[in-house]
Amino acid sequence: MLIISELILIVRDSGKGFACYIADLLSRCKVQKVVLHCVLSSVHSMKASVSDTTVITTPNEPSSSRQTFTEEIVRFNDPLDERVRGCRFRASEHTEGYQVQLLRLLLALIMLEHQVNTQKGEDDTGPPVANTPAKPTTGYHLKFNAGLNIPQQPMFLAAILSALRQ
Repeated sequence: MLIISELILIVRDSGKGFACYIADLLSRCKVQKVVLHCVLSSVHSMKASVSDTTVITTPNEPSSSRQTFTEEIVRFNDPLDERVRGCRFRASEHTEGYQVQLLRLLLALIMLEHQVNTQKGEDDTGPPVANTPAKPTTGYHLKFNAGLNIPQQPMFLAAILSALRQ
């Protein structure tokens, strides 16, 4: 996050050539795509932990209610202890801290994208959007569109809507 924040100031003071270089570097490294995937999975994880109470399964239960090995490891390392946190629906401090830092990184990336587009002489509106109503997207149809800024990405909008529905 610190590097991205410093890049904002450097891009602001530099010319169009450096802004184009940073835009190309970000697109080749797929930074926006990775961060959006992390945000979406983090929101989904928080949603699952809120909707999922502590379930203890036995070997005789049907496989649909049993946890996967990965879920058992996550529960073991990140237990929901009512005595410590006071609320069984609250995620651990680690999960909340991760999400806070992820949102700060996302904010810095949005600001860097804006500054890069300003230096390049482009507007932030991106390609024109048709006036047709948006189709509801499910988790399987969310894709990163390379030509759009982060606030225009369907993944970003889905993450916001999912977090607001919690």
